[in-house]
Formats: sequence, structure tokens, C-alpha cells
Amino acid sequence: TRHSLVYDPPIDEFSVVRTALAPAQAEPVPALDGPQVLLAVEGKGRLLVPANEGDAYELMPGHVYFVRAGTNVVIEADESSSLVTYSALCLA
Repeated sequence: TRHSLVYDPPIDEFSVVRTALAPAQAEPVPALDGPQVLLAVEGKGRLLVPANEGDAYELMPGHVYFVRAGTNVVIEADESSSLVTYSALCLA
């Protein structure tokens, strides 16, 4: 995707995706076959879950969320802050 970079080590267990957003940018994350763990490390924003009536969860450094398999989400930076997240997931 436009703002994400996949780190795919030579193991099958998991990969890591770094998403870096400028203020007011958003990155849709399509549903995956497996779960993912998302960690915010820099900036401020929201994790949006459109399927859950538009639920939004705050993202700030240290916030960690579990995203169940088959769930579409959107990572969105605040209007006044960039945002960097890392997600551990299985792409195999």
C-alpha cells in the first residue's frame, strides 16, 4: 500500500509492516486471513473499524491493538500529527 513497508524475514511465522503517515493521511488495511497486532510508536491518530459501525480507537505511542482475522481497518493520522505504526502479522 502507499504508506506501508513490509519487512518479511525468512521465516513463515510472521512479517512486520511499518506504516508511516503524514498529518491527515490514512491507510486502509485490507482484511487478512490471520490476526495482526498493531503497535503505535510515534505521533497520534485513530484505528478505524468500518464494519463495527465506524468504531474508532485512539492511537498514541505505546497503544497496542489486536485486529482479528477477516477485519478491514483504516489507520488514520490526526490533522496535526504524523503517525507511525508497526503491525505483526502472518502473510503466509
